[in-house]
Amino acid sequence: MTEVSLDVNDQHKGLYGGDCLPVGHIAAVGYEGQLYVSDDSGKSWRIQSQIESKPYQDIAWLTPDSVLIVGGISFNQGFSLKSSTWQQPDIQDFDLRNFEIVDVDHAEKDVYYLAGYGVILKSTNRGQHWDFTAAKNDYFKGMAWINAKEGVAVGYAGLILQTKDGGDHWEKIDDSGLPRNRKCLNVDMNMQGDYVIVGEHGFMAFKRAGASEWRTVRPFTDKDLRALKIVSKQEVLVCGSGGGVYLVKWPD
Repeated sequence: MTEVSLDVNDQHKGLYGGDCLPVGHIAAVGYEGQLYVSDDSGKSWRIQSQIESKPYQDIAWLTPDSVLIVGGISFNQGFSLKSSTWQQPDIQDFDLRNFEIVDVDHAEKDVYYLAGYGVILKSTNRGQHWDFTAAKNDYFKGMAWINAKEGVAVGYAGLILQTKDGGDHWEKIDDSGLPRNRKCLNVDMNMQGDYVIVGEHGFMAFKRAGASEWRTVRPFTDKDLRALKIVSKQEVLVCGSGGGVYLVKWPD
């Protein structure tokens, strides 16, 4: 594992979201509305100063020189905005909402999704307009998308939903084998239909395609696990609070 040094973040402020493009562009957002950008796969970074401090939570690339940022606080205050990664300061299309937004995903082509307190929104024109999907009844913390139609979402209280029609309908994924008091923070899926969820205090659970139950693993850390990526049929990359990065084997 190679650590990427963010030398412009000399005060070690928290980072809450990041995204990358195949050409080597990386963007990350975090505490006090800071936007960090790299054009060389993380070898060097610059700070894209913003007009005012905002509680940024996640980011997704729109074009090679613009990004979509979401954030919010206190469940009932959220926003999305667009920003150039070169002109500063630069905020475009600021959209204020009465619910917190914590996750943004680029699913495919012009299709993007937002997740937050009680809602998942969808845009088919790169964030110019947003429509509510049918998802409800949880504080949605994370999503994963195979394409513009097929995705999965997880809520803080443990609700796990899947859609195969771009959010018009969501179905609950059976939670057999999971603890009732789980607090979930993110989810991932692969093309084969395998699922992994992570959460507070080292919570992590796996479900193979076609399996009748989830398998919860014994926590290997007491830190909250906030981000994950299924990197192969047998391994999952996980990031946690305090800077922990783990490569976890799928349980036998």
